[in-house]
Amino acid sequence: MLLVAIALLPYAAFAATPWDPKYTAMAQAVLAKMNSTQKFVLVHGWGGAYVGDTPAVPLSDGSVVPAIHEHDGPQGVANGNRDVTCWPSALTAVQSWDSELMYRYGAAMGKEQYLKGSNVMLGPGVNLARIPWNGRNFEYQGEDPVLASKMVAAETMGIQSQNVSGCVKHYVFNAEETDRSGMSANVPDRAAKELYYKPFAAAVDAGVGSAMCSYNRVNGTWACEDANSLNEIKSIQGFKGWMMSDWGATHSTEAAANAGLDQQMPDASFFGQKLQDAVAAGTVPQSRVDDMVLRMLTACLRSTCGRQPQTPRSATPPPTPAPPSTTPWPWKSRSAPLRCSKMRAACCPWRPPASPPWRCLGTRTR
Repeated sequence: MLLVAIALLPYAAFAATPWDPKYTAMAQAVLAKMNSTQKFVLVHGWGGAYVGDTPAVPLSDGSVVPAIHEHDGPQGVANGNRDVTCWPSALTAVQSWDSELMYRYGAAMGKEQYLKGSNVMLGPGVNLARIPWNGRNFEYQGEDPVLASKMVAAETMGIQSQNVSGCVKHYVFNAEETDRSGMSANVPDRAAKELYYKPFAAAVDAGVGSAMCSYNRVNGTWACEDANSLNEIKSIQGFKGWMMSDWGATHSTEAAANAGLDQQMPDASFFGQKLQDAVAAGTVPQSRVDDMVLRMLTACLRSTCGRQPQTPRSATPPPTPAPPSTTPWPWKSRSAPLRCSKMRAACCPWRPPASPPWRCLGTRTR
């Protein structure tokens, strides 16, 4: 495993930053310089070296809207990249109940995304663990909405401390992988507000720059065109960033755009020429497209998109000092037993009693 020593901002020195009006004003100034064709460049994926890409957009005054590189994932740099760190699962880190650990966990992954040239990390994931056999529970933050909320806020702040935008996902009720592209999660409003929306709201309060709507249906409507849930995060929770679709989770043009989807990924099948035609026909207002782009520009300016090294995603990160031999991970935790299970017993502060009150049974326990 490649261990990377990473210089991180101290947790106490970083707090959730509100969406400063200056970033909105800056984004509005950039938007005013963009023509219609240029705006449509940003609202769908184009393909490229990263999982999701939009190209740089040169403007008439010589300035450039930087390229957006969205890359997996909530467990660190993924998708066949070389020389990356295999981080502990989010579910493991959450069980530490240590928000400082979660901040450092997010910051370390954000830093590695930065070194690989990504400016949007497609994480954290916060779907509640309501179905034990969900294949992605390991990368989510458990079944408790209060604990998940506290921890995802810290992780989000950590990720974004490294000049990388986070992307909270999968919005919403994506509690299982089986038939995820066809099933409907039917959740009453009270349960949604008291349980499922809470971790997303915490990420919003922490200033997350983007969010991703999920594959499943929400009470019978595709998540990426469900006006009720999209209104919840944008209007009620106050989310100022942009909502992208999961890859292939867009199913319409007018319904999705008018409900609140801001960016189709990874292609232009609905938000390319079809969206331009819908705007020309008046079935999607131009103001909706302007809002899509404004949200992306605001988040991008806030996380300094385009100012990090644009290295190939397969490149080896710049050399960094090796961690001390006594440090098993590139971050420290007060919860050492949680990360020592397969390391030498000497690294753990906890010792079992001489005659433990428990027994391990079965042929696999040798």
